This record gives sequence, C-alpha cells and structure tokens, in this order.
Amino acid sequence: MKKKLYIVFFILGTFFTYSNNIENMQEEVKKIEKGIEEKKQQIAEVSREQKKYYDDLRKLDKEVKTLENDRNKIENKLKTLNRNIDYGESTLIMATEEMNCKNTEIKSKILLWYKYGSKGRVEYISVGDTYLDVIEREENLKKMLEHDKKNIYGLVNTKNRIEEEKEKILNNKQEVELLKADLILKKKELDSKQKERNIILKKLGNQKSFYEKEVKKLNSQKQEIEKKIQQIILAETKAVRDMSLEEIISEIDYMVYPIDGIIAVRFGDWKQGKIKSSAIEIKSELGSRVVAASKGRVIYSGKFQNLGKVIIIDHGYNLVTVYGNMIHSIVKVGEIVERGQNIGVLGMSTNERDARLYFELRSKAMPINPLLYLKK
Repeated sequence: MKKKLYIVFFILGTFFTYSNNIENMQEEVKKIEKGIEEKKQQIAEVSREQKKYYDDLRKLDKEVKTLENDRNKIENKLKTLNRNIDYGESTLIMATEEMNCKNTEIKSKILLWYKYGSKGRVEYISVGDTYLDVIEREENLKKMLEHDKKNIYGLVNTKNRIEEEKEKILNNKQEVELLKADLILKKKELDSKQKERNIILKKLGNQKSFYEKEVKKLNSQKQEIEKKIQQIILAETKAVRDMSLEEIISEIDYMVYPIDGIIAVRFGDWKQGKIKSSAIEIKSELGSRVVAASKGRVIYSGKFQNLGKVIIIDHGYNLVTVYGNMIHSIVKVGEIVERGQNIGVLGMSTNERDARLYFELRSKAMPINPLLYLKK
C-alpha cells in the first residue's frame, strides 16, 4: 500500500512539472492546425482563382487564335495585292508602250496625209490603168482611213485602260499600307495577350507552390511537436519499476466502459479499407455523458484535427486513455478524476453521420486493445 501511495505521489509531483509543457505544446499544435487550415483555405481560394484564370486563359487563347488567323489573312491578302501590283505595273508598261507605238504610227500618217494635201490624194486615187483600178485605190484608201480611225479609238481605250490600272495600283498600294498598319497593331495586341497569359500562369504557379510548401512545413512542425509530447509522456510517466500490462491493470484495479452503447469499430478494424483502427468506437446517443475509464489525471483537454473535442487522462504506469468526438468537456488539465466520473458530453463523429465515442488505450505510448481490459 505504501508503495502504491509512493508511486501516486511521485506521478502527481512529476505531472505538475511537465503538464504545463504539454499544455504549451498542445497550444502550439492548435496554432499550427489553425495555420494549416488557413493555408488550405488559401490554396482553395487560389484554386477558385485558378478556375477563373483558366476561364480567362481559354478566352485569351481564343483571342490569340483569332488574332493569328487575322494576321495570316492579312499576310495572305498582302501577298495577293503585291502580286496584283506587280501584274498591274507590268500591264501598265506594256499598255504604255502599245500606246506610244500607236501614237507614233498615227502621227506619221497624219503628217503624210497633210503633206500631200487634197490634190495629192486625188492624184493617188486617179492613177491607174483602168477605172476599176481607180475604184480599188479609193476602196483601199477608205480601208486605210477606217483602220486609222480604229487605231485612234484603240489609242483612246489604251489610254483609259492605263489610267484605270494606275488607279487600281494606287488603291492597292493604299490598301497595302492600311493592312500593314493593321498587321502591326494585331502583332502588338497578340504579344500583349501572350505576355498577359504568361504572367497569369506564373502567378498561379508561384502562389500554389508557396501555399503547398507552407502546409508541408506546418505539418512537419505539428508532427515534431506531437512526437515531443509522446516523448514527454514516456519520460515523465515512467514507472518506478518495469511492470507488465497485466500488473499495471491489476494495480489500477479495473477499467469501466466510458459510455453505454454498441461497439461500431473494434481495435484493429480497417476503416474505409485504408486505415487500421488503433481505438474502438462506441455508437451511442448524441449528448450522452462520457465517464473516465479509471482514476487518473487530465493531461489534455482541447481539440484534435478530425476528432473534435478530446480529453487525455494519464493513469500512471505509462497508461493513458484518449476520449474523442465530444462536444463539451467538464474537466480541466491537471484535474484528478475518479473511475466513472463524468468528464464530458458526446458529439457527432467528424467522419461518420452518427454519434460515436472514440476511445483509445495506450501503454508506453503504444495503442492496445481496450476491450481486453474494460468491464461493464
């Protein structure tokens, strides 16, 4: 009996010295979890912005493709216009040469015509052996005059065609200049859109990468602190002598079920086919009272990620019980609780759609099957 009292006093003394450390560390864990949640919200916000940006990017891509098509059309039109200009200029040269030849020919005939005058033309017609020769010469003269008349009309048409070609070339050149100016604007707009797209992509990548690194860093810090908590529990709750689990249970007499209900998950069950349970889960009514499984000291009362309100009780001999999924705690850190004492109120499970108490038993920080040691 004296030995038991000595062990109890020893544990009480040591827990007064280190429970504050655990509290501080648990507070740090809470801060880190809050930071993780904030970063996750920021990542979610970035993802929402990403969706908006990707919608904008899709619009930008469409605009870029439209601009590229416009640019290609303009370039093709420029090629066609330049070919038309080349053709028009060569046609203009030929037409000008043709007009000059006709002009020279007509000038020569006119000079010859006026050189001989009307008397000379009569002599030309009347010279001949017979009357038929005279008629034939007159007919030839008429044909010659008719031909010259056509040449004059042709000369006028050629001149008009030259003027038309000149006007076409001028219009084409003006259109080329306008298209060139439009092409420059399209290229500038295209470059601007592409730069805007690259800036958005870089911004999104940097933001998401930064937040993901922050979450990873915070998770690492959280794991380190939780590891230290486990080390403190192991170090400070060290028994006076090395005892077996059966001896420890015998020393604390026995443990009671922390709540009335049905066992929904057993120790070692696979949850969702992925996670092996290190606790039992007892299905009960929402708002049911939760009691301490055995006498001990409250070393933690707060929130754990995915477990809601959590209470941890140390029973000495490196034996710890964990109670999760509660909505209210009525005990404080450092408080001594008796077996069967009310410690809190059951809430909804964070992962299920019903009320389940998460109950864990650990010896030397290792989870063990609580059903082997609980009594009704």
